[in-house]
Amino acid sequence: MHRFMSRSNRSIDHEILKSLPRASKFLIAVSGGVDSVVLFNVCVRMQKILKGHFEIAHVDHGVRKDSAKDASFVKRIGDRVDIPVHTLRAKPPKSMKGLEAWGRETRYSFFETIRSERRLDFILTAHNANDAAETLLMRLVSNRDVSWIASMDTKRNLIRPLLRIPRAEIEAYAEKQGIEWREDSTNSDQHFLRNRVRHTLLPVLARHFDPRIVESLSERGRALQLVDEAVDKAVEKPLLKIRVHKLGTKEWLSAVVKAFKTLSPGGSSRLAEQLLLPVLGFKLGMKKSLDVVSFLSGKELGIQLPSGLTLRRSKGGVEVKDNGKMLPKEHTRRKKAK
Repeated sequence: MHRFMSRSNRSIDHEILKSLPRASKFLIAVSGGVDSVVLFNVCVRMQKILKGHFEIAHVDHGVRKDSAKDASFVKRIGDRVDIPVHTLRAKPPKSMKGLEAWGRETRYSFFETIRSERRLDFILTAHNANDAAETLLMRLVSNRDVSWIASMDTKRNLIRPLLRIPRAEIEAYAEKQGIEWREDSTNSDQHFLRNRVRHTLLPVLARHFDPRIVESLSERGRALQLVDEAVDKAVEKPLLKIRVHKLGTKEWLSAVVKAFKTLSPGGSSRLAEQLLLPVLGFKLGMKKSLDVVSFLSGKELGIQLPSGLTLRRSKGGVEVKDNGKMLPKEHTRRKKAK
C-alpha cells in the first residue's frame, strides 16, 4: 500500500482525541472499510482516556452480492470487544439513478434512529480529507454551489474526527497496526460521479498540478466553511426580526428590504434562502437566491422557483403560490424535495 506522511506529521490518535468530548456516548458508523475500522479501533483503544461509551451502526445497502459479508465482519469486530452492534439490511431502489442519495438518506436516518433510541450523544463517521476534497470537486464539476463537510454538525449530532486526515495516511496507519478491513467493490464503479472524481480527476490534478492536492483542497474547503459560518452569523438577527411577521405580508416585505440594505449581496442571498427554506424544504443556492433578492427588492414583478413555487408582488406584499394554489400566511413546512 502507498504510505503517506502528512506535512504536519498529524497523528490520527491525536486528531480523534482532540475531536471527541470526554465522558460521552457515541455511535460509530462502521461500513467495514479502512476509514471506519481505523476510527473504531482507535476509539476502542482510547476508551479509558475518553471515558466514553461506544456502540456501532452498520447499514447493509443490499447493492452488492457480498454485502452481507461486510455486515458479518462488522458484527465480529464489535463482538470481539463486547461493543453493541446495530445493523440494518436495506432494500435498494430498482434504478441506479439517485442511488447515492438514497444510500446517504438511509444511513443517516438509521444512525439517528439508533442514537435517539439508545440515548447516545453523538454519531461518529469516518469521512476523511479525500472525501472532503472529492465533495468539493464534485460540486464544482456539477455546477452546484460549493459547500463543505464540517468536522462537527451540531444539528445532526454528528462528528467527523478524521476529516483532516488523508486516506493514504489512514491506510498506512491500518497497515502498520495490522488492522483488517473490507474493500467495497462499488468504490471502483465509474457510474458514480464520486468514483470518477476519485480515480480520474484527483490523480490528474495530483500528477500535473499539486502532489498534495487533497490537503490543498481540504484546507481551502475549511476556509470556505469559516466564511460560510460568518455569513450565517451575519443573517441571524435580521432573520429573527423578519420571522415575527407572517410570510408575504407588507410588514414582512418591509423588514426584508430593510435588512437587505444592511447586508452584502452574499448576506442578502443567504437571508433570502433561509426565509424560503421552510416553504421549499430545500436550499435554493446562490444564483436563484440572488434572483429572489432582486424580486423582493422591487426589480421584478414575479419569480418562478423550483418545485412549482411562485412569488408575485401583490397589495404591497408578496403572494406565494404553490403549483398555482395560494399558500396560507401561516404556511406549513413542506417535505424536503428528493
